[in-house]
Amino acid sequence: TARGTISERVAGLDAGADDYVVKPCAMEELLARLRAISRRRPDPAGRLQVGDLLLDPEQQRAWRADTELELSRREFAVLRALMENAGCVVSRLRLLEEVWDGEVDLRSNAIDVHVSKVRAKIDRAFGRTSITTLRGRGYRLETSQ
Repeated sequence: TARGTISERVAGLDAGADDYVVKPCAMEELLARLRAISRRRPDPAGRLQVGDLLLDPEQQRAWRADTELELSRREFAVLRALMENAGCVVSRLRLLEEVWDGEVDLRSNAIDVHVSKVRAKIDRAFGRTSITTLRGRGYRLETSQ
């Protein structure tokens, strides 16, 4: 894009962009950014990896570094939704649809409670902050931890 001010770049990223390149752009930089994005993609076995977080949907197991995490079914589903959309905002409505199949009222605090439990297990125990709350918009799993 030609929109290159800080506020325009921040707005683009906050709107859900994985990356933001201002033109003119050097081909080397573009290729490096594409390599970085491709590293975020799930591996052929279907596992998801963001930093040192690894999630295996088939086996319903997750690890931070070499430590296996004990997650409930819903906590696992919350983490999966966040990892599948790492770097992007995941709205409360989307979590409601993906994790609860619409069973819970959006006004309920069930989503907040489960996100808090996931934070405790993947972050607090490891001295990290990976999940950001974007007030009125949802949650984002940061890609740089």
